[in-house]
Amino acid sequence: MNNDGPFPIPTPVDRSQQDRLQHVHPLNQRILLWLLAGVGFLTTVNIALLFVGDRGFLIRVFFSMDFDRNIPAWYSSMLLALAGLVAFECSLAAERFGQWSKSVFLLLSLLLVFMSCDEIARFHETLPEILSDHLGLDSVNHFKAHPWVFLGGPFVIILLVTMFLLLNNTLKRFPKSRSLMLWGFIVLVTGGIVLESIMEFLPRGIWWQIEMLLEETLEMVGTLLISASLILWRDQALAEDLSNKPPD
Repeated sequence: MNNDGPFPIPTPVDRSQQDRLQHVHPLNQRILLWLLAGVGFLTTVNIALLFVGDRGFLIRVFFSMDFDRNIPAWYSSMLLALAGLVAFECSLAAERFGQWSKSVFLLLSLLLVFMSCDEIARFHETLPEILSDHLGLDSVNHFKAHPWVFLGGPFVIILLVTMFLLLNNTLKRFPKSRSLMLWGFIVLVTGGIVLESIMEFLPRGIWWQIEMLLEETLEMVGTLLISASLILWRDQALAEDLSNKPPD
């Protein structure tokens, strides 16, 4: 059944079927709560690090959100990879709705996997530096010090807004999923782009550390909201499919 179009008409979802599907998939809403608890743990440790100074050197090395190659960086990368996996599952569930729905979920899956790699490899910081040097912008003070803010930030915002607009028609089938996705993108942009860009201009100190803590926490929460949206869409789409199947 192909329901792609400007005004998709959803079929009533059998809630009992949807609840049963939650236990079939390893990535479900209950798992998201455990992953959110992990975010809470990492945030709590980093709040404590604001007060321990150099006394918590080893804890800082392994748990500080200020570093790129430690437990919080791995955890954030893992959350993005898991979201990409659920987006891929959505592309499989969306196949009966038409090629457009399947394709946009595949595109989102690729984007999330790339963001997972970027969390460790830091492409979003390295590439603007190379581009700034290539364009001769490194001679301009602000560009030389903060190429990511002026070159990378706007590009990523445009990319994420475009991604949401591409998804919008497919997400309309299940409005709660659409709302969660919108909030996920807003929180992700606020943490990963807006706060990170502001942080570039702050001197190192307590306020810099607090903003860094908020930035990394919001990034992970935004990713979990995106995953929650995708899980909800996947399960509602599959429950709708089961509801439409004739009995044996």
